[in-house]
Amino acid sequence: MDFAVRVVYRTVPVPGLYAFRLALPLVAAGQAAAGSSSASSVGADTQPFVWLPGAAREISRSDSASRDTAALQTSYDSRQQGSVGIELGLVRLRPVTLQHGFRVGTYFMIDLQNISTGNAYFLPAGTQFFRGLFGFSGSWSADAWAKRWFGPGSALELSLVAGHESDHATTDVPSGFSESPNPGDIVGGTGGNFFAPDLAGRFMLGHELVLTARPQWRFYLRGSGPFKDAPALDLILRWKLSRQVQPLLSTRVEYWFVDHTSNDAVNGGFARAMLGVAFPGWIGELMPFAAIDGGNGNGLLVNVRETRYTLGLRYAVF
Repeated sequence: MDFAVRVVYRTVPVPGLYAFRLALPLVAAGQAAAGSSSASSVGADTQPFVWLPGAAREISRSDSASRDTAALQTSYDSRQQGSVGIELGLVRLRPVTLQHGFRVGTYFMIDLQNISTGNAYFLPAGTQFFRGLFGFSGSWSADAWAKRWFGPGSALELSLVAGHESDHATTDVPSGFSESPNPGDIVGGTGGNFFAPDLAGRFMLGHELVLTARPQWRFYLRGSGPFKDAPALDLILRWKLSRQVQPLLSTRVEYWFVDHTSNDAVNGGFARAMLGVAFPGWIGELMPFAAIDGGNGNGLLVNVRETRYTLGLRYAVF
């Protein structure tokens, strides 16, 4: 089934909406790909080899409270404006004899930030910093084991990500800004090249509650950034009130071990709780949310330690 998508918009001078306008071609392309492949994907779950686009993982990361979630998002807080990103699968292998699946995927994200606030309440003045992330992933889902051990609707998945983050400043940065103004500050942002294994589990708690847990550990290549490694944990509780309305609570904690061979700084960390309502649709999922977090910033704002309150809107294709 093929269809065309036409998007008409006006430029609105509200910070954060620029991320949505920038990503409209990406969303339209994703919708066109999903629409054109829907007919040919009938019975795809039974095929041992399937070309995607599709989900990069059996257990999606789209509802994670991580600041590195590759999705289309606009945010209203004192630092982050929004992001443009997507995580999508490239190919899926599911040998019939194993009853398990293997996917290869990719992701990218551009995250817009600021240090100054605007004149209208807490709206940011403009994009002053941005982060770029890119990587590939391989994920093995133990479908048969999860169903046998934990029942229908459950899932277990082991993934490995190879990724890169780079941090940048624009010409609008205030003249008095210093990335590392105090002794013990982290130098070099949060960028670098890394490998990150993670183990995800999805568990049904009755008929309507779903618990997702994802411990992960990011290992940086020496010399590529200020960190040596960074463990993290996602815990997400979703209430499947209906097929179209699903409230959720998403939490995340991170801890960053600085590479003291090249950076004489103290270790860092971050914690966040995000409360939202997911609206799954024909293509993707829309989620308005409110969040509170504390600890280090990210990117070139890594040394901005504060409590942040956020209102936002996130859309993930997969």
